[in-house]
Amino acid sequence: MGAATKTGELRRADVMRRFDAAASTFDGADFVHRKTAEGLFERLQPMQLEVRQALELGSATGKCSRELAARFRRARVTSLDISGQMLRQGRSQRRRFSRIREVQADAMHLPFPADSI
Repeated sequence: MGAATKTGELRRADVMRRFDAAASTFDGADFVHRKTAEGLFERLQPMQLEVRQALELGSATGKCSRELAARFRRARVTSLDISGQMLRQGRSQRRRFSRIREVQADAMHLPFPADSI
C-alpha cells in the first residue's frame, strides 16, 4: 500500500525507513530545513534567554542541536528524531564529548515525563 494508509496518514515505519535511507545525503539537500532554522535563530538573536534545556524535534542530523548547544552553553540539548540513521549521521559530525543527547522517538509520542522539558 505504500507510505500512506487508506486515511492518508503516513505510516511510522515507512517514514522511518525513508529518512534512514536519506540520512547520508540529507545535509546536502536540506534547503527547507536549513532556511527554517536560520529564520528561527535570527528571531532568537535579540533575546536574552536563560535556557536550561532545549529539545529539537525532528532534528535530522542535528545541525540545529549543535547550534543550540553553542548558543546556550549551559543548556542540556536533546536531539530527537524518528530516524536512527539521521541521529547516527549527526553523531559522526560532532565532537565526541558533547552536551547533546540523542533520542530516537516519534514526535507524536514523546518519551519524556509531562512538563519535564
